[in-house]
This record gives sequence, structure tokens and C-alpha cells, in this order.
Amino acid sequence: MREALEETGLDVELVRALDTWSYVYPSNDRQFIGIFYLCHLKNAQTEVAISDERDYFEWKALGGLSELLSTFEDRMRHWKWEKLSR
Repeated sequence: MREALEETGLDVELVRALDTWSYVYPSNDRQFIGIFYLCHLKNAQTEVAISDERDYFEWKALGGLSELLSTFEDRMRHWKWEKLSR
């Protein structure tokens, strides 16, 4: 996936899309759309090299993803975590 490679330096293989979200800011009429993907890392030895657009990165265990942003926690609660880890 090109974006993952550009933003992190990681070469990943898309498994499937997990979920989508959309939020419209009423104050300035802007819309943000996001897509969560499940991916496999092609080379586990690759080091993360974040782009200048990011300040930091953090690894999360599959079951701990809801800690990322409380905004997504409600959606992620309904994902089938046991199927994702296969």
C-alpha cells in the first residue's frame, strides 16, 4: 500500500478493509473520512521511518487498538477481534 510506504517506510500487504468513518466539522464545513485496514508487514526487519508529516508513531497490540483514539473506540468494539488475529 503506497500510503503506508510513504508515511512509515513499511511495505505492507493489504488483507482487507475493516471499517470506515466520517466526521463533518460544523464550524467550518470540512469533512474527514478514514478507512481502517488490516495489513501484513512484508518484511518484519524493516524499521519505521516516519515522514515529516508525523511527530511520532506507536506500536499497538491487535487487541489494544481501541486505546488509540477514544473517537474510534465505539466502532472498534464491534469488530470481530478473534477473526482479525488469524
